[in-house]
Amino acid sequence: MNRNATAVLILLAMAASATPSFSEVEMAAAPPSATTVKEQLTEGLRLAGGAQAAVGEFYLSTGSFPADNLEAGVVAPLEIKGRYVHSVTIANGVISVEYGGESVPEIAGRTLELVPKGVEKGVGWSCVGTYIAPQYLPDVCGP
Repeated sequence: MNRNATAVLILLAMAASATPSFSEVEMAAAPPSATTVKEQLTEGLRLAGGAQAAVGEFYLSTGSFPADNLEAGVVAPLEIKGRYVHSVTIANGVISVEYGGESVPEIAGRTLELVPKGVEKGVGWSCVGTYIAPQYLPDVCGP
């Protein structure tokens, strides 16, 4: 084999090993399923459960909503975190779940808010996803 043929074979081998396979390209471009995103959002709802209880108790005893985590008797926002959740913050009764960590790009850096409403026997909740597509919102957020 001559020198030029050897060089061409080496270059072809290098190019083949550097080019991703079709399945690698296909996997990288595939968006996560709605179920995956909802599962990650649900982690935030679970982590916010303690904050919801604290806000509800505060409201029942004072008739108003707590200003922040401290007044609600809940740990600091950055201490409430999970695999997909960066923090859980209370501000005037509204609970904001900020997503981060290993969350998918569709929710990373975005917030799910649980908004309280005082009712006769406690607190009712609605939820709003800030810049989260409606198809990803958990069922408890309603239509």
